[in-house]
Amino acid sequence: PRVGRELRLPAIAAMVSRLEPGAAPRGASIGVWLCARDMDDDTPLHAAVPGLHRALRKGDMATLGPTTRALTAIEGIDRETMVDVVREFALRVYDVRPAARALAVQGIEALTLRGTDPSVLLASVDALADALLDEAAVVRFSAANAVSSLCVATDGAEELDILVTPLMAGLQDYDAGVRWASARAAGRLGRTITDEAALGEMVSELGLTLTDAFPAVRWSGASALATMAQRDLRPGEWGDVLPDVTAALEDEHPRVRRSAASVLTRLGSPDAVSAVADPVALARSTFDTDAEGWSCLGDAFGFRHRDGHIRAYDLSFGTTMGWRPPSEFMGDISRAYGGTLDFELRQGIFGSETYDDDDITLVGGGTKLVYDAPYSPGVDWTPYSVQFHESGGWRRGTTDGPLATRDELLAVLSDVQHLRIRSEFTHYFDACAIDNVVLRAGPVQ
Repeated sequence: PRVGRELRLPAIAAMVSRLEPGAAPRGASIGVWLCARDMDDDTPLHAAVPGLHRALRKGDMATLGPTTRALTAIEGIDRETMVDVVREFALRVYDVRPAARALAVQGIEALTLRGTDPSVLLASVDALADALLDEAAVVRFSAANAVSSLCVATDGAEELDILVTPLMAGLQDYDAGVRWASARAAGRLGRTITDEAALGEMVSELGLTLTDAFPAVRWSGASALATMAQRDLRPGEWGDVLPDVTAALEDEHPRVRRSAASVLTRLGSPDAVSAVADPVALARSTFDTDAEGWSCLGDAFGFRHRDGHIRAYDLSFGTTMGWRPPSEFMGDISRAYGGTLDFELRQGIFGSETYDDDDITLVGGGTKLVYDAPYSPGVDWTPYSVQFHESGGWRRGTTDGPLATRDELLAVLSDVQHLRIRSEFTHYFDACAIDNVVLRAGPVQ
């Protein structure tokens, strides 16, 4: 992308030739994606579309991820070809391989986020309904994210009504990531759904998320209810959910409290007058203008500030990438005890076979603490809110180590020498971005 036109066009032609039948398309697919990511005019890349589509139909696992990424990055593909691509993704949702199914669903979401014609995307609704009930959690999680994006892109088209039942199942999923994504999708679908019985069911099921063990699920559920409260619903139509919403005003996390207050305010409840103050932010990075002193550790390349966030790419050399914050997030941050570290992550779609690792590493006072998040980020922005408390899930040494005590947390927070937020989640050529990082103080001790 950064060379002159006289060199770029022959290079693209060489990549296109590697997409011909009988060739090995993986490297060419990655090359096309890198070009589509940075070039202002994707017209020269249109010659690669038939070969990429052919590789997608072939379904070889080694090329499926890069091919999906390339096809969803090229701008200006004609409508007829895009219809075929969406249909191919929809068919791949029924692949016997969970990773292939997840990639297909993520491909549909990527096309949705890119602004593809909504009438084309609606051809994937039946496949997404089945993916929401898939046996693999990564597929269910990806499907819920795709549905969330599709609800926005199609402005709640009538065809989406068939997604209500599988989304409700997702709210009771054993996987916290699926519950979080399903709640968010349900909130967006609930803004426009016309079936009153289904709407009442959604409100009732979302009420269950307010008592979930994971803060991110409670926040997602409360936000969904706040969105649905914007409709002209009488308080009586909320049934037995209002007591849970009122109780959420006392939740330990401010975002849950704010969303609960929004619901009650809309419904005219006097309980909503409770103050829901935002805890003091000890440090904040929103990346509005630059990288703000952040860096990426591990086998990263292409680190950059772009579109109000920072991102980096993974060379797949085996070293897990991680985000390293500037000095404001380290040193003596003992006031953060009882508070939270909030941030949003987004990853690429080259691979969906995630692996386990320390999601946050905190070192200080001669002690290493680690945190293992209950879910991995999707291709859409995924929020995290991690509490600095002995009940927050921190462990000493490794994710299998003993739970950290209050004294250990305070000792580390009093002298943080190293803080790392994981930025790589698959074994494939990968990409990850981070945004809206806030270190919040806890209650006055």
